[in-house]
Amino acid sequence: NVPSCAAQIDLFYGEVLLSLDGVRYGDRLLDAIHINGTNYCGAPGAVFVVNTHDDLDDGQCDTTHCSLREAIHYASGGDRINFELDTSVPIVVDYLILDKNLTIEGPLGVNPLVSITSNNDGAPIFKVNAIVIATLRNLRLINSDNCGLNPYSCTSVNGAWGGAIDNDGITTVDNV
Repeated sequence: NVPSCAAQIDLFYGEVLLSLDGVRYGDRLLDAIHINGTNYCGAPGAVFVVNTHDDLDDGQCDTTHCSLREAIHYASGGDRINFELDTSVPIVVDYLILDKNLTIEGPLGVNPLVSITSNNDGAPIFKVNAIVIATLRNLRLINSDNCGLNPYSCTSVNGAWGGAIDNDGITTVDNV
């Protein structure tokens, strides 16, 4: 009986089924406490709460000021980022790099959704690095056609432009 957390690692290592809690399910044993800083089989990580619309990093993410940039910066792999702010005002950001496994989740059932918009001429909002597992839920990503950084890389899928997420990792989107 393979734990559900082993399926995530199976994406990286192919046929070998591995458990990240140190149990052997295939030919190899994986100590997954530190696969990109995340313990997939362990307890859930910390929760960071974004409470401002600005894109500043003043050196800490606390109850008086925590931007999305700060939450991403100070979170560890496996942590969750939530929002407690006026959802009628968009968060305007420059390129945000996800270099560790994170879940970024707007409040469920809130209308409008938390809106995040690119401040960089249509550049992507998020860059998900290789070997990173990112989950984005209940968000509205706007003003990002992925042409701002390199206009020669613009592509159209069925006549529609897109590119809010520059993805080299594994990204799950739900209600985005």
